[in-house]
Amino acid sequence: MSEKICIKCGNKVDSSVNFCPRCKSQSFKNVNELVKPKGNIIHKLFYTYKDSYFVLSKSKLLAIITFIIFAVSFLQFSVPIIFAIIIAFLIYVIGFSL
Repeated sequence: MSEKICIKCGNKVDSSVNFCPRCKSQSFKNVNELVKPKGNIIHKLFYTYKDSYFVLSKSKLLAIITFIIFAVSFLQFSVPIIFAIIIAFLIYVIGFSL
């Protein structure tokens, strides 16, 4: 049984109905329909656009985690933060190329 959601009221209905029983609207979207999200900072940092949908980018995630780990360790030893940026960028490029 597949379902769809009424755009007007948000009610879940069976995919075989032609109008919403609650608000009589005929505008629906599928439950599993992929919607392109707005270009907010979360999607730019963690996701990559691939074949009309967004996928969690493992290379970006690993680069961000690497940057945080090295930035914290470099702050304790008073080494410039530019090294953390360079290492994170190298991790991203290696992950992206694989």
